Amino acid sequence: MKKRIITLFISTTMLLSILTACGSTEAPATSQDTTTNTESTEESVEESAEDNIEDTTDTPTATATGYALVADGVSLAADADMDELLPSLKEPKSTFEAPSCAGQGTAYTYDFGSFEVETYPSENGQNLIGYITIKDDLIATAEGVELYMTRDDVVAAYGEGYTETEQGLTYEKDGSKICFVLENDEVTSIMYISPAMG
Repeated sequence: MKKRIITLFISTTMLLSILTACGSTEAPATSQDTTTNTESTEESVEESAEDNIEDTTDTPTATATGYALVADGVSLAADADMDELLPSLKEPKSTFEAPSCAGQGTAYTYDFGSFEVETYPSENGQNLIGYITIKDDLIATAEGVELYMTRDDVVAAYGEGYTETEQGLTYEKDGSKICFVLENDEVTSIMYISPAMG
């Protein structure tokens, strides 16, 4: 057991070293379709442009994307508003807060025992999920992968569409990532990463 804890600590440290510690707090830009029919009048083009400006101001800075971890019946995903999810989750074992590395608010770390959630502040004050780290084999990903499973188990659950590095396998979906750190073809760390974190 002690060997697994040490291995998990080393693996998590390795994973964090390959990721950027501080990402942009800006949400990925959403594209607006301003294409107009060539037969449209100049007036309708101007109205369309004004509509797009108004729509952009109503668009939230970030929405939950990609892979999700289900805990206590709650789906936790990158860029989800943690303040909205907290009331439905069990009480965290501990909560740590620190100034955001971007200097625009407060970032939080919530330790739930088997997993940990790190947040970042959005420009409009939301407390958004930046990272989720699975810490032990008492919880699995929504696709059924848990710590100490094999590389083959990961590929069987997630498919061949991964990026492989010396540290392990990374899958990307809707801009967010899930990373599996492998040691001797065994999963030693699993982390969900927001697009805002790089």
